[in-house]
Order: sequence, then C-alpha cells, then structure tokens
Amino acid sequence: MRGDPRFETLNHYTDPSGQFFSGVWSGGVGAWRVVYAAHEEEFCQLLEGEVLLNDADGAQTRLKAGDAFVVPGGYEGVWENLTPVKKLYAIMTLKDTP
Repeated sequence: MRGDPRFETLNHYTDPSGQFFSGVWSGGVGAWRVVYAAHEEEFCQLLEGEVLLNDADGAQTRLKAGDAFVVPGGYEGVWENLTPVKKLYAIMTLKDTP
C-alpha cells in the first residue's frame, strides 16, 4: 500500500442471498493491491477523481470522473487513486459457482 487512501463505503443495498450489493465508495490518494475472487464482478462509475488500474500483466487503464467500467472476476493488480475518488459500485460475488 502506498499513500493514505482512507476508504469510506456506504452500502445502500444487499440482496437477501448476500451475493449482490451496491452503494457509494470513496477513498483518498494512494495505491493498494487488489485481488478479486474468480466469481466476483464489480461495475463502477466514477463520480469524482481519477484512477489508474495496473493489472498483473502490466497493462494500465486510466479512468476519470464520468467513466463506467467493470472489474472482471479474477482480476489482480494495483488500484491507484491519483486524486480523491468517489464511485458508485455494484458487486456480484457468487457463493455457489456454476
């Protein structure tokens, strides 16, 4: 981890199975390693700020306020907030995989 991102998560909805949830997330400037489970998918829309995603293969994706994207299941890499960030999120984590 680099910097002092200090996260805040305001979860607005969790389905009865506990496999889907959504809300608003914010974090300060910094970078940290992320590892998504094989059956964990996240849709994001940046409301504020700028993010750099560096995947395990070295590919970089730069995103800014207004951008919408999906972090696919099994993603590994470094999430870096280049500025303070606020995003909408919707995450599906399947407990029983097909």
